[in-house]
Amino acid sequence: MMDRKMKLGYTQTDFLGNWKLSDMFTEFANIATFHATSFGGWDPKYIDQYGWVIAKMRVKIYQPIKMDEEVTLRTWITQGSAVVHPRQYEVINASGEVVVEATSQWTLLDLVRRRIAIPKRVGLTFPEEICKPGTIEIETDFSDEEGYIFVEKRQVRYGDIDVNGHLNNAKYVEWVCDCLGYDVFKEFFIEDLSIQFKKETGPNEYLVLEKKCEGNTFKVCGLDEEGMLHFIAEGNLKKYESEHV
Repeated sequence: MMDRKMKLGYTQTDFLGNWKLSDMFTEFANIATFHATSFGGWDPKYIDQYGWVIAKMRVKIYQPIKMDEEVTLRTWITQGSAVVHPRQYEVINASGEVVVEATSQWTLLDLVRRRIAIPKRVGLTFPEEICKPGTIEIETDFSDEEGYIFVEKRQVRYGDIDVNGHLNNAKYVEWVCDCLGYDVFKEFFIEDLSIQFKKETGPNEYLVLEKKCEGNTFKVCGLDEEGMLHFIAEGNLKKYESEHV
């Protein structure tokens, strides 16, 4: 298990001063990398050969986190398989309350062959003692449904690409929020988001973004120009309490 304290800065928050979900995903990836390096689950020498990627993730936000708040990020791994490695997260506020919980499934990607690799065969190791299980699960089956409406066609640019050579997971989340729109976030925050990354999206590729909203629930998906699904996200919105606006 690893903890890291941080204070939310100006650039990490939105126009209401609340922590942006895309930036939260970035910080989760950062602490995951630090933690994996500490026990041998990652080695920077492999940076041109292999990379850890998220297959699925769910985040539950119990209350928005404001600019200048001091929080503790916590992460730990749980029992997985040869190729799927679960990782859990918590965000704890200054009062000791867990205000965010997240669960994720990671796989190791061979960056040359662009296919899944087995960490043990590469030389990456995991501790024998696994910490406590996570408290939430990814419950959705991400089934494809009808009723989506076109939002936009968007190209992957330089600033969207990470060290693995594809669209960064936090950018997908940013695109999901953009699809929901500025006006939604005047009144609501995402209290529960599940996302599945089904196919890599590379530099200069285009994704057709579509959404479906029913009440406080939403779904957003991205398809390539051949109609192949690259990602799908679904979640719930919750209205801000006045003290958090």
